Amino acid sequence: MDASRSTRRVRARTSRWLPLPIALLVIAGSWSIAAADNLPMKLISPDVKQPQPLNATFDLKVQTEPNAECTGSISNPFNRTLTLPKQTADSDGYVVWSVETGGESGPRSAWVTCDLNGRKGSLAFAYRQ
Repeated sequence: MDASRSTRRVRARTSRWLPLPIALLVIAGSWSIAAADNLPMKLISPDVKQPQPLNATFDLKVQTEPNAECTGSISNPFNRTLTLPKQTADSDGYVVWSVETGGESGPRSAWVTCDLNGRKGSLAFAYRQ
């Protein structure tokens, strides 16, 4: 399946809950961590070492195993959380979300989790915009 056909555009929703310590992400800088319970996951894009431009769109692309069901979220220090809708990995194991960055600069933290027949994997990373 062509990854461009499975791309979804998502927008931020306001939430009063700010997931786990955003302060640690600021201190630690750009990083990514993959934790797996028998389901491998890899961050393909964005390049977490480069800030994402304001008022633009970038692809959040993850690779896991084909047919894995994946979802996630992105949080910012302004009490807003963007929920990434559930998607199924294509035949090459790719899942792509098209993310609109908005006009507020600062650190972001993201989490993606995938499940394939009870096998789970998760990926967490931080970036700046």
